[in-house]
Amino acid sequence: MRVAIVLAATPSEDGATDPNGRTLALPAHLPVGQGVPLALDVRDEGDLSTLVLELAGHRTLRGSAAGQLDELFRSGLQRADEHVDRLLTEANTHRAAGDVEAARRAYEYAETLLGNEASERRANALVALAAIENERGYPAVASSLLDRALAFAPQHVPALEARSELAYANGEAAMRVALLARLVPHLETSGARVKALRAVTDESLAAAREAIGIASALMPDAIYVLERLRAVNEASGMWEAALATAVQIAELNTDRPMRARALVDAARLCSERVGNTSRAVALYEAAIEDDPRVPGAFEAIEAELVRADDPAALASAYARQIDRLKASNALGDQCKLLAKLAALQCERLDEPRAAIATLETLVGLDPNNLAARLEQSRLLEVMGEHALAARALEAAAFLGPTEVTVYRSLGRLLGRSNDQDRRYLSCSALVALGEADPEEQAIFSQFRPDALPTPRSALDEATWTELLPDGHSALLDDIAAMIEPVALDTWLTRRSHASIMPPKQRVDPNTSTITAVRCCAWAARLLGLPEPEIYIKPTEALVGARLSLLGPLGVELGQPVLRGRSAGEIAFLAAHHLTYARPGWRIISVLGSADEVRSLLLAGLAAARPAVRAVFELGPHEEEIAATLLEHLDAARRERLTSAAENVLGRANALDFVGWLRSVEQVACRVGLLASGDVTVAANVLSVAGSAPGGLSAAERARALLPFCVSQRHSALRHCLGLSVD
Repeated sequence: MRVAIVLAATPSEDGATDPNGRTLALPAHLPVGQGVPLALDVRDEGDLSTLVLELAGHRTLRGSAAGQLDELFRSGLQRADEHVDRLLTEANTHRAAGDVEAARRAYEYAETLLGNEASERRANALVALAAIENERGYPAVASSLLDRALAFAPQHVPALEARSELAYANGEAAMRVALLARLVPHLETSGARVKALRAVTDESLAAAREAIGIASALMPDAIYVLERLRAVNEASGMWEAALATAVQIAELNTDRPMRARALVDAARLCSERVGNTSRAVALYEAAIEDDPRVPGAFEAIEAELVRADDPAALASAYARQIDRLKASNALGDQCKLLAKLAALQCERLDEPRAAIATLETLVGLDPNNLAARLEQSRLLEVMGEHALAARALEAAAFLGPTEVTVYRSLGRLLGRSNDQDRRYLSCSALVALGEADPEEQAIFSQFRPDALPTPRSALDEATWTELLPDGHSALLDDIAAMIEPVALDTWLTRRSHASIMPPKQRVDPNTSTITAVRCCAWAARLLGLPEPEIYIKPTEALVGARLSLLGPLGVELGQPVLRGRSAGEIAFLAAHHLTYARPGWRIISVLGSADEVRSLLLAGLAAARPAVRAVFELGPHEEEIAATLLEHLDAARRERLTSAAENVLGRANALDFVGWLRSVEQVACRVGLLASGDVTVAANVLSVAGSAPGGLSAAERARALLPFCVSQRHSALRHCLGLSVD
């Protein structure tokens, strides 16, 4: 039966009061919508008629009638409660039996009867109704029912659980977080609470992701919003989404280096979390295209391809990166990658020819790379290219003059090619280093000269050129040659050691039996010099040999070379000293210090071209020398010096005096080696020699002789002069 309660607005004409004058009112124990029908014993739910109860005011119940009405309402309330309980029991029974529709009607009727009652049974009824509506496919209705239950029972656990599950299903992350937070304190076990809190965390991230996603849609170019979205995706373990956001961030960067760094971040994420190697490599490659030297990018590509064990792809990556680095002039990085590429081609790809070509590129960029030269020679030897392998080893010797492997490998190669002279020279280098094995020692002993040979020819201008180290300054040679005669004829002759030698100390090398005298004359012939005037000074205990300042060419021999020296040692000393008889080099042996040589040459240039003073500051000593030279320079020499000065003024680094002095000293040592024919003799002589004007120690000069000793140039000179062992 439907019940309509109509409350009239017309008040009572007279006040309703009890006998004591108090105003009476109907009891309010039960909402009229529920209690009145039951109180009137209207219970036929199937009757579709409507009972209209009009209350058009108030009636006063006298005496005990009011109490009877209270009892009537209490009885109605009890009957109503019992009826609701029966309805809920029936609903539960219907639901258990699978009669969802009957259960739904019973739950609805019970909830209607409960009206505004804020009770647990009403909340249970709403939870049951919500479950049925959700099963019927009406999640919105179910959510509304649960919201009604939670409105009057905020801590109702089944309602909280059901609503949170619906929120999860509907993607209402923020709602689910709030519901779970309310639910946690009411869960009975710590495991259940931990599970709920984990869900709170996950849903909080989902809510944040949803909010940031909306913000990103509103501001698609806002990088700071995308950075937060990426962070939330990473925290949620949504690595693909985080990667997509990272790539989007990179693409929004217009600054190439910044975009490169962002792409590196994305590539690292792709590799470490997504596990997509090929895509990670592609992202790294994109980063490098923006900035070839972006930190960590290529190293990551390399690591990815090494981990994937793909040598061919790694070789291609090396080649691409090398090409990129060419544009940025990153020479060091190019060389490192070329070395790695060569090793990969050789060891993993079995491509020795390609490795040799790669090493050739490497040594072209870095000529001082000893390891590359050694590896190049090894591969060339494997490929049967013995001449090229020997050439690579020769270059390696100049880079590592004490590298035993160089001389041993070179000796082995030269033995195969039957180059007996250079094989002997390689063995002599190993003996000088103290590293010769018995076979190498035997070869050295077999061909070591025990007497001065008879040269087939002498050094001439062409062969002298072969003795010059790379980078030797021909300009300083010319300047010194122009100044030297004037300097020797003027103030240098006033030096104490320039005194005239007594005629009785001069000896004839053609008749003398003194080994030092005969060796000195032999060395002069070898060097293509005129026969020198040789003076012996047996009382000179400190100086073994010295060029005489006066005369066309004179040599003074002191006690250190007159006794206790072998012919080979004297030949080295004589050739070494006579080398300084070359035009312009004599003043080096006379002056004996780099500062004095510099002062003389600068003074000569300033005398011919005063503008030199604007480039090189001249002190009082240099000015005095310049004045003296100016007084004695003839017109021809002054003109040549002026031309040389113009070259100096146009080239700021043309006057490397120390480098020039060292170069001349190297030539002198090389000539001495030619004369002695034995690098161990040269090393022994230099071991007790003092320092040279260029500042190189005796040990440094001896060490520098080793690579020249095994060089093709030295062997060619020996053959040309008739000094080779074959």
